[in-house]
Amino acid sequence: MEIKVRVKEGRNKISVTDGIITVYTKAKRENGQANIDIINQIANYYNIGTSSIKILRGVHSRNKVLTINQE
Repeated sequence: MEIKVRVKEGRNKISVTDGIITVYTKAKRENGQANIDIINQIANYYNIGTSSIKILRGVHSRNKVLTINQE
């Protein structure tokens, strides 16, 4: 799953437009806080555990590729 990330937009939200998932986060980029918040938001959106979600590419980028492992 590919997502786009917007940091410091003043809200936490997930938006899906034309098949593009955009995650808005208020968390800072420092120490991976934004990545943790993104994983939490995606987990809540899909109603799965956070341990099922991994960032494959884009840890330091606003464009990320995630994998969801549902067992």
